[in-house]
Amino acid sequence: MAKSSGVAVAGLGVVVLVGWVLTVPWLTRIQPDFASMKPNTAVCFLFAGIALATSSTSATTRAVRVFRASMLGCVVLICLLTLAEYLLPADLGIDQLLIRVEVDPHAHAPAGRMAEATAAGLLCAALALLLLDASPWRPVAQGAATVGALIGLLACVGYAYGVEALYGVGAYSTLALHTAIGLVVLCLGALLARPSEGLMRLLVDKGAGGMAARRLLPYVLCGPFILGWLLLFAERRGQVQGTFGIALITVAYTLLFALLIWRTANALHLSEVGRTAMQRHLRHHELRFDQIIGSVMDAVVVLDGEQRIVLFNPAAEEMFTRSSSDMLGRTLETLLPQSAWAEHSSFVREFGARGSAKRRMGAERAVFAVRADGQHLPVEVSISKLDVDGQRYYTAVLRDVTELRERTEQARLAAEAANRMKSAFLANMSHEIRTPLNAIIGLTKLLQRTGSTPEQTDRLGKIDVAARHLLSVVNDIMDLSKIEAGGFQLDLTDLHLTALFDNVQSIICEQARGKGIDVRVDLDAVPLWLHGDLTRLGQALLNYASNAVKFTDKGCITLRAVLVEETVAGLLVRFEVQDTGAGVAAQALPRLFNAFEQADTTVTRLHGGSGLGLAITKHLAQLMGGEVGVTSMPGRGSTFWFTARLSRGLGPVPAVPSTVQLRPEEQLRRRHTGARILLVEDNEVNREVATELLKAVGLEVDSAVNGQVAVEKAQLLAYDLVLMDMQMPVLDGLSATRSIRALPGWSGRPIIGLSANAFSEDREMCLQAGMDDFVAKPVEPDVLFNALLRWLPSKPVEAGPRGPPQRRPAEAAAIMRELPMWRLTGLDAAYGLQMVNGSETVFAGVLRSFVESSVPDIELIQSALAAHQASEALPRIQSLKRAAGSIGAASLHAMLVELELAIRRSRSFALVQSLGNEVAARHAALVTEIRALDHR
Repeated sequence: MAKSSGVAVAGLGVVVLVGWVLTVPWLTRIQPDFASMKPNTAVCFLFAGIALATSSTSATTRAVRVFRASMLGCVVLICLLTLAEYLLPADLGIDQLLIRVEVDPHAHAPAGRMAEATAAGLLCAALALLLLDASPWRPVAQGAATVGALIGLLACVGYAYGVEALYGVGAYSTLALHTAIGLVVLCLGALLARPSEGLMRLLVDKGAGGMAARRLLPYVLCGPFILGWLLLFAERRGQVQGTFGIALITVAYTLLFALLIWRTANALHLSEVGRTAMQRHLRHHELRFDQIIGSVMDAVVVLDGEQRIVLFNPAAEEMFTRSSSDMLGRTLETLLPQSAWAEHSSFVREFGARGSAKRRMGAERAVFAVRADGQHLPVEVSISKLDVDGQRYYTAVLRDVTELRERTEQARLAAEAANRMKSAFLANMSHEIRTPLNAIIGLTKLLQRTGSTPEQTDRLGKIDVAARHLLSVVNDIMDLSKIEAGGFQLDLTDLHLTALFDNVQSIICEQARGKGIDVRVDLDAVPLWLHGDLTRLGQALLNYASNAVKFTDKGCITLRAVLVEETVAGLLVRFEVQDTGAGVAAQALPRLFNAFEQADTTVTRLHGGSGLGLAITKHLAQLMGGEVGVTSMPGRGSTFWFTARLSRGLGPVPAVPSTVQLRPEEQLRRRHTGARILLVEDNEVNREVATELLKAVGLEVDSAVNGQVAVEKAQLLAYDLVLMDMQMPVLDGLSATRSIRALPGWSGRPIIGLSANAFSEDREMCLQAGMDDFVAKPVEPDVLFNALLRWLPSKPVEAGPRGPPQRRPAEAAAIMRELPMWRLTGLDAAYGLQMVNGSETVFAGVLRSFVESSVPDIELIQSALAAHQASEALPRIQSLKRAAGSIGAASLHAMLVELELAIRRSRSFALVQSLGNEVAARHAALVTEIRALDHR
């Protein structure tokens, strides 16, 4: 409305100025005998109209406000100068400044000068617009606009009634009709520019008062004016005279006001009817809302911006055992434990400032609430916020999850029970499959050792290959089951990258050589010493390499390691196996790493396999913080890769094995011939196989068919070592081991467990029962022989006659066993001598260096453990572990490994302290024996 008024007034000024410029009289005056609007007046209307049009909102830029003020300032200046010319009297030269104007005979004023009333009205309008947004001066602005509007209105009435005194001041100036109309429009626009403030506030009010004002004011303002003009018109025409006219106008006024009162009353009645209907409608909606809220099974609590409860539904009453009337107006902290008050206040502040207006139920952890009786209950909460008429409200929907948690716990227990049943089933199946496999592989080895025809040798080889293939499938299934059950743990240790790749290369090289395939190794710039799980890295790499050999008929296979990135957290290493085989079709790539999936699933496929190797590799890579992938082109080969997050390791460059290194079985014959072994095995075939293997290396074997017989034999004879099966009738291997350990003289004798169960839990149970080591079935002869070499105690051998300086190799070996270092019980002298190419002098120096460097390490380890700072002892433990391993101190090395694992797994202080004491005791015994060498 204000903007339209401004545009109209500015347009009026432009039209009049055009009339003066073009000398068009009917544009400057309405009728020939009426006064004209002067150029200065038209300019003032133009400027004031522009200012009014840009004043429609207070949210304007500073430039607009400055422009508006300058327009109004010009209007004020012109009006003040004009009034000054009338008051002085004087001619200041502003009247003819724009356009030369002749004297207007109807204006009674100097040529070109606006009337006094015009100057006063425009001054009031300009002041009203200048003070429009000045809050302290708003009443002054409203009053000025009202005065200006009254000046224009009186002039309009004077023109309508023909009363010159209303539009002229004395005999000097006359207010033009269109000037009066423009002044009324301009001042009303100023009043309407801020309709919610001042005089116009009532008119725009949406209530009954505003409605009555809008209905009555037009009639009250216009009605008397029109009736009076009609009466005057009738009197001038002689149609009414004197008192008759007064009576007639009185009746007209009465009827008019009666009509206005009736119309207003009717409007108020209709408004009241509408309001009543609206109230009824609102009550209906409130009732329906209450019914809906009351039917909600979850508790609904609504809070205002001050965190006070304004709605508390029946479900909330039932959940918290509190009535709605008691809770309304109270804070939500009443429903929370005191320990959660600070967290609740912090959350409300954070949620109020957050951009998201909702938080889904279950999106964050459940909280605890408090019933009236003080009982705590877990609840899930969803919260939303809403602003209504500037007031912030929070709606919280709470759900009691006590039963849900109980069902979840029951489901968890059921899942754990099912997982235990699955593990037990897999363990039993593993035992049932591995036990006959042990017999098959063992008997095959025995037959291969005896003389056989070429045809028999070929068939025995095929039996061995088939059995080992079945064993690999069983191992893969066990590994996958352990991974999926979450029971797969990484064993982190320092490892040498070259040794890792050499081991994989040595496993596949014979098969690759048979197919004419070249195997290459590319280690790029990866650090040689790494810290990770050597076994799992080798397993994943071997899975890829075995597949590469299987699917490649010519060309080469490249085993590669690439350093992807190195950060403060560690290394990301990419392991690749690239082949020149048949490749994989693009449609088969997405499913390659799924369990039991193969690229070729047709009945005519050329290559076997269970389809588990790649799936296991994927799981292993994920356990090591990496991922897997493949790139392949049919006919050109494939590159399978996986990444692993490792760290830099510490350790010396591994010694190159001597070319004259003896096989484990030969070492057993030379070092432990005649040692007495107790073999505890209930399966007759497995017992026969193990007995033959042990006797073949010069060991004396006594057997027991169950744990009870083993305990009885251990009471009668002190065996050098016991091989103990785990699953046996009458008395199982674990119970038998505990009973044997309780016998006098058996606390330190080695017991090695044998089991067809390949789970890591079985190894843990063996060690906890008192066994020293664990060998999985089917038993590989070299694995068993190496275990025997680690644990069989070295026996003193009587010195033979002195011979000439040059002896045959067999005689030299016999005399070497007579050296004092061979009699060290805590040391595998054969292993240590191999590391220094058999030089006794060099090995003796190595042992002295070990004593000098290890004694301070032990002292520092003991101090750290005593101060409850076990983690600070880890570097010393690792250093001492590597040193013990390099000299062949297997027993001390094993204890250091146990101590390191206990610290890393945050075992109890008592256990760590006990292991530390055992390490110190074994170290002290070894140091004493080494120092005694210098006195022999």
